[in-house]
Amino acid sequence: MSGESTPSLSGAVPSFEVFMMKWESLGNNPEKPHMMDLVRPGLKWAYKYYARMDYMPTYIIAMRKPIHPQSRF
Repeated sequence: MSGESTPSLSGAVPSFEVFMMKWESLGNNPEKPHMMDLVRPGLKWAYKYYARMDYMPTYIIAMRKPIHPQSRF
């Protein structure tokens, strides 16, 4: 199936990373120091779930990382 017609995890993970980078830059903007107080709770949850992605088989497949042949899902 084409990724254009069917949403896939391979597009979701990089999008999540972009989201986190944008929020980090928004929170670190010296012209808007008050934004960090607003962004910090969301980033806390984003970091938590982002760290969990490394342990998920779907993340490994989506990012096309080599999988040990004897691992089972």
